[in-house]
Amino acid sequence: MWAVVKINQVTQVVHGGAGVLIEDVRHPPSIFRQWTPAQLLEIGVFPYEEESRDQKFYKYRGERLDIRKDRVVKVWDLVTPLPIKDLRSRFSKETDTTALSLLAGTDWYVTRKTETNKAIPKNIVDYREAVRTSWESILELIKGSSNVAELKALWVIPVNKKGEHTGNSPINDWPDNLE
Repeated sequence: MWAVVKINQVTQVVHGGAGVLIEDVRHPPSIFRQWTPAQLLEIGVFPYEEESRDQKFYKYRGERLDIRKDRVVKVWDLVTPLPIKDLRSRFSKETDTTALSLLAGTDWYVTRKTETNKAIPKNIVDYREAVRTSWESILELIKGSSNVAELKALWVIPVNKKGEHTGNSPINDWPDNLE
């Protein structure tokens, strides 16, 4: 995307394959592929980007376009964390749903055991126990988070000194699927 700037003010944001009108000259969409960035800047056409948002944890208000030396960036003036109580509740429910989903594929063993007294295979019993243990651990981590930064840390994947992943993020530390 591109922004047209005139007298330190964004006059137009150009999306996709649209052309652009500058100083009464209509330029075709190919201008963005054929002209160099320096040539575009000379006529007031800047690359446009939007500041990333993390809507999982924050609420954004007061958007504005920030004209920088070499680009225009959409930024937000007011970024507030969502209430920690609401976040804990939402992520606890998501964790409950994940646990139920992981257990659902083996629920029939429990039903069969109840109805016929036929034993549940050990690997199934172990897997179901591992899911419940993970579920309890993840819920404790969520409930123990006192602020957004602590909650966000639950999504960080651990790495070694070489930067290689060494496991799952705490929020996704479930047992491997049964094979």
